[in-house]
Amino acid sequence: MDESQKIIEFVNQYRRPELYKNGVDWFLKTLDINIQSNLEEKCKAGAKSWRLLKLELAIAYREAGKYPVSDNELEMIIKELKDLLSKEK
Repeated sequence: MDESQKIIEFVNQYRRPELYKNGVDWFLKTLDINIQSNLEEKCKAGAKSWRLLKLELAIAYREAGKYPVSDNELEMIIKELKDLLSKEK
């Protein structure tokens, strides 16, 4: 745990939360549009890939902190994506 905290502190010194605003719409809207557009039977793998990417980002944003989406909202996104992905084949 100490080593993990040192790594997070090292990375956080280079983070610029003021620049995240542009990424919030992409994270909350564009990724969902990409998921929805790939839900057809022939594109299901694409939807799964977009969901996995969104899950990975939600976890990273929550763990690093200071992202302009609350930890509670990120937790709900993570839970929802885990539930959806666990039901896919």
